Amino acid sequence: MTASKSQGNLIGLTTFVVTAGFFAYLLRALWTAIFIVWLPMSEAGIEGEEQIQIGENDYEWRPTKFKNDVEELKYYHNKRMAERNSIWLKGSLVLGAGIGFLVFYGVPKIRGKIPQGGSKGSEAAICGIFLGVLVFLFVPAVYKWILPPPANWFPQDIVDISETRKLEALERIERVAASYSEDEAE
Repeated sequence: MTASKSQGNLIGLTTFVVTAGFFAYLLRALWTAIFIVWLPMSEAGIEGEEQIQIGENDYEWRPTKFKNDVEELKYYHNKRMAERNSIWLKGSLVLGAGIGFLVFYGVPKIRGKIPQGGSKGSEAAICGIFLGVLVFLFVPAVYKWILPPPANWFPQDIVDISETRKLEALERIERVAASYSEDEAE
């Protein structure tokens, strides 16, 4: 391999890492702004908790008593948001693997750069998948560390959507908590 070809490969790899990482960062920020609505809880919202065994050697602290129904509903809402965020992370890793596969195997295969048969194609596919997963997993964290929070530079419409969803979730929780109070009063 010549020096210029090696340099071209390095430039292509760097371009992929920077652009795919930024794409992943934007997707994660947008997803979090619109679909992951974290509700702030009062520090005194949880009055009692216990350690529960969730696996053979794994334990988790879980609340047993809350200050009021609103804090309890906020807690369970935030747990659902954590599950939704976990699903998003898994989905973004699959997306990263797919993009890596397409960029490092699919496009070169279509262009005839990868010969038929042999191990070169499978190596390119495996490396592309691995690199795509790594880029979608770690590079957004670097961008998050370098760039200001998305709320500072996102279009105002997206910030408004995020705030509206948070207010709607709080109103819904307060209505449900009020209906619990009415049922207990009867």
